[in-house]
Amino acid sequence: MAGYFNTELLSAILILLFTIGIFSISLKNKKLFIGVVVFLFLLFISISLYSSHYNFKHFKNGGELICKSTHRDGEDIYLVSKKEGWERFDSYFKKDSLLIKTCQCEER
Repeated sequence: MAGYFNTELLSAILILLFTIGIFSISLKNKKLFIGVVVFLFLLFISISLYSSHYNFKHFKNGGELICKSTHRDGEDIYLVSKKEGWERFDSYFKKDSLLIKTCQCEER
């Protein structure tokens, strides 16, 4: 299920909620403001970790992932699977000298 999460969209939503929180919470109530900031930060980290864990599990079971690697000239898309010679390396998928973050992948 986490393979269907779009982390970029979730990031945009969290930034929007954070911005709304800044304007809606008065500066007099700083504890509530800090609580909202900490909650949103922890929520984002939880979603990213769950997505990475799901992608590793899918990869380990022989599944295929579509991963995006962005750079200043654009974006490259890779098909990541054990069949294609990819391996797990820390929180990345590795093939030769190429490393792709697991959170940049979706289930195929």
